Amino acid sequence: MAGLKTKLTLTQIIKLQIAVLSAAIILAILFASFFLYQNIYKTITSTDEIIVLRSQIALETIDTQILNKVLTDIKNKKIVPEINWTTFRNPFLPYTTKIEEE
Repeated sequence: MAGLKTKLTLTQIIKLQIAVLSAAIILAILFASFFLYQNIYKTITSTDEIIVLRSQIALETIDTQILNKVLTDIKNKKIVPEINWTTFRNPFLPYTTKIEEE
C-alpha cells in the first residue's frame, strides 16, 4: 500500500465528494420513505381494516351463562358412561358349554 501514492487533483476530489454526497442523499431518501411507509401508510391501512371489521361486529350480546351451560351439556353428552359387563347375561354361554362337553 505504501507504493500506491497518488495525488488527486482538485477536480477528482470534487467528483469524489459529489459521488459520496449523492449516495448519502439517496440513502437518506430511502430511509425517509421506509420510515413514512412503516409509520404512516401502514397505520392508515390498518385503520381502514378496523373500520371495515367494526361494521361486521354482531350487535346482539351473548348470554355467557347460557353459553356455558350449553357447552357443559355438550361435553357431558360426549362422555360415555362405563358399562359393567358382569351384570349382563352372556348369550353365548349355552354354546360354549356344549363345545366344552364334546
